[in-house]
Amino acid sequence: MFEHLSYSGSLRKTIVWSGVVIYIVLAVLAIVFYKERVAFVDLSFHLFTILQEDTLTIQNYRFGAAITQLVPLLGGRLGLSLHTVTILYSLAFVGWYASVFAFCVWGARAVRWGTVVVLLSTLMVTHTFYWAQSELQQGLVFMVLFLAVYQRWLVVKWPGWGVPALSIGLFTLCFFHPTLFIPFSFCCLFFVLRNRDSYTSYLWLLGAMLALTYIKNKVFHTPYDIDNIKRTDKLFSLFPNYFNTYAFQRFLNWLVYDYYLLSLGLILVIAHYAWQKQWLRMALSGGAFLAYAVLVTGSYSEGQEPQFYMENLLLPLAVFVAVPLAFDVLPSLPARWAAGMVVIVLTLRLLSIGFAHVPYSNRVAWAQRLLHHTENLPNRKLLLPEQGVPMDTVMMTWATPYEFWLLSSLEEPQQARSICISSNPDEKMSFLNKPQSFLATWGLFDYSQLPARYFPFPTTDTTSYKRTTYAELMPSGGPVYRW
Repeated sequence: MFEHLSYSGSLRKTIVWSGVVIYIVLAVLAIVFYKERVAFVDLSFHLFTILQEDTLTIQNYRFGAAITQLVPLLGGRLGLSLHTVTILYSLAFVGWYASVFAFCVWGARAVRWGTVVVLLSTLMVTHTFYWAQSELQQGLVFMVLFLAVYQRWLVVKWPGWGVPALSIGLFTLCFFHPTLFIPFSFCCLFFVLRNRDSYTSYLWLLGAMLALTYIKNKVFHTPYDIDNIKRTDKLFSLFPNYFNTYAFQRFLNWLVYDYYLLSLGLILVIAHYAWQKQWLRMALSGGAFLAYAVLVTGSYSEGQEPQFYMENLLLPLAVFVAVPLAFDVLPSLPARWAAGMVVIVLTLRLLSIGFAHVPYSNRVAWAQRLLHHTENLPNRKLLLPEQGVPMDTVMMTWATPYEFWLLSSLEEPQQARSICISSNPDEKMSFLNKPQSFLATWGLFDYSQLPARYFPFPTTDTTSYKRTTYAELMPSGGPVYRW
């Protein structure tokens, strides 16, 4: 009944066992590099807020993030140690993707969708493994889960609860990330071209998704999302020089040196469709890939954003390659060839993800060195401007108060440290004479507001904050790690 969603013989076994191994290895990496992942910008802030407020911290109406945030929330309510909660938070993302893979393979009997999940976790993911909080990446996996259930529903037509459940799922999908409708639209159009007998079902689904996305963006919008949407206005002024921007040239460089397997996958997809004379599918896959790359690089044409941020925005490119590979290319190859290719690709991608830890490990090492340097200072609550800070290593400074809290609390029980590196320290000057308080990027927290189990600030410390500079604090400058 579900042959169109699965494979036969050795290819199915290869996909299933490769997926199991992939997520075991990713889980090990998530444990080994838990500091690199959680003590890195957004996740450190999320963990701080979850443990401090004892509730979820949903930003910009991206409610899909609740799936992974439930893990540290429950860990805090159970009274687990900070070390355990941090590791579990790092594991939560791998666990979510592995759960969807398991459901696709064994629950929905949709091994082809399971293949897509594995490829979304590996084919392009490199730096976003360490910037783990990405709601877009989480949403792409939820999209696969939804489509796997939808395709099974088209065959089984569960009575009663099928349509309400799918409606709730589609509504939830809209609240992961504003751009998720783009890869979703691609998938719907792909199956319109592929499944002639049920194309109207996908057209209705596409219309429903676009309508819900429009309503969501009109009713539930934030200045952050509005500013990002306005970036697309640059596309008009750039026309027709989209391929000459620094951001696009940098993207091409990444395609050659970092995402070369994604590039080879796209070439294979286009070659397959050309050989089969399936011109519409070829145009859809290749056109979607190019158009989306132009959309993202044109919106950030200056190319000033770090690679982990741009990689996150570009992750839907993996959908435009993974879906055709899983549903059309792999089944057309001899089973042994397809199985061997899958094993080689996934092995290479695991190695790439593992080796990509270097800049994030260097970042943790830099923060730990700074913490150790302040151990003997009479005043260890500090406010620093960004000037002089090695930004090639630090990358972003807005979350440094939360990162230093987490790293110091993990390494020095009862010695949590408060160090804030700010792009505008003048606006925080009124907070400097506040002892018994934690200076965060957004606000000041009295120690009494912070659960002592997770915020072990020394209650006997009555010193105030000191404004200093990085050059005064680290006269030698310390090691500068570059990536």
